[in-house]
Amino acid sequence: MTHVQICTGSEQWMPGQGNLKVAPLYEFGSESVALVHFPAGERCHRHIHFGGEEIFVLSGEFRDEHGHYTAGT
Repeated sequence: MTHVQICTGSEQWMPGQGNLKVAPLYEFGSESVALVHFPAGERCHRHIHFGGEEIFVLSGEFRDEHGHYTAGT
């Protein structure tokens, strides 16, 4: 296993849907990991992630059709 460390302060953020910003972190086969910055009040269009999607909220809150998630969830 290789240890990878990324400085997110200098990471290249790319534009996402709407006003989202995305910083890709890892990709292998069909698996990918990215940081996604959602500005306050931003809404994400419905979409599908084949194989599922995991979200960890670093700060603020995230809401979707399944619930309301605060920092640390």
